[in-house]
Amino acid sequence: MWERIGATITNQVPSPRRGGDHVASGLFFDAKKERMTTILILNDPSESTNTSQRVPHKVAADLLDRAREAKAEAIDDDGLRCGPETERSASKLGTMAGALASLHPREHLSDPKVATAFWLNLYNALVIHAALHFRVRRSVREVKGFFSRAAYRVGDHLLSLNDIEHGVLRANRGHPLRILVPQFMPWDAKRSLAIRPFDRRIHFALNCGAASCPPVRHYTAGDVNAELELASRSFVASGGVRIDDERGDIVISRLLGWYARDFGWTRRRQLSSVEEFLDDRMRDDVRRAASVAIRYDEYDWTIA
Repeated sequence: MWERIGATITNQVPSPRRGGDHVASGLFFDAKKERMTTILILNDPSESTNTSQRVPHKVAADLLDRAREAKAEAIDDDGLRCGPETERSASKLGTMAGALASLHPREHLSDPKVATAFWLNLYNALVIHAALHFRVRRSVREVKGFFSRAAYRVGDHLLSLNDIEHGVLRANRGHPLRILVPQFMPWDAKRSLAIRPFDRRIHFALNCGAASCPPVRHYTAGDVNAELELASRSFVASGGVRIDDERGDIVISRLLGWYARDFGWTRRRQLSSVEEFLDDRMRDDVRRAASVAIRYDEYDWTIA
């Protein structure tokens, strides 16, 4: 998460495609700096199909379903297997994701509920797709700039994982390491994609490829509010907030601290911000322990 750095590319000229390599279509030459950029488009617009007759958020949902299948086929006790089958799975995902290029976000994603379900599913799909493409073995931290390098073309927009999370789903609040700098600058057309008002529950729906992340779920436009509520309650109940009986303190997910702008600048406020998601028994226990220390849990970056 700390590695999610946004990137802006100007004067882009697409590099020539290599036959059968979807990613080659995502390499761009920066004419101003005369060098290749590091952002890779993992979907192939040349494979785009007309999505006008499809439910917009279903495009991302179908992609997520296929990505989860590909991950399940590739993962073992030692992490993700790297080999021809993994490469074929990544290539198939690139072809399937080509449909995203024919979407028109302003038209298809104008409803906040539709947009939220779409971008949650797309983010989680892209994480898996990128892990397969970059041949991640045990952790996405093996790949420098993982969250800024992998991107999808959605309509006329090129969006990295950082763009989707910080620019779109966090209403352009910007990366936690650059709290005063928005993800999308005033001149960036992607600013129009930001979903407002911001809903901090999205943090409990995004999976960055680590074992300590919330689990990957399928989100739907019609029920996204209830699904986010369930995801939030499930996350805090499964270790996001717990009491360490041996040490006598309260342990909260480090995710709350990383996103202090969203949950509060102190650990006490971060805990209070998620109290509504605790069950009655845990809420009572936490309130009785109001004077004890609060610490962050260790974050497990192992891919899972």
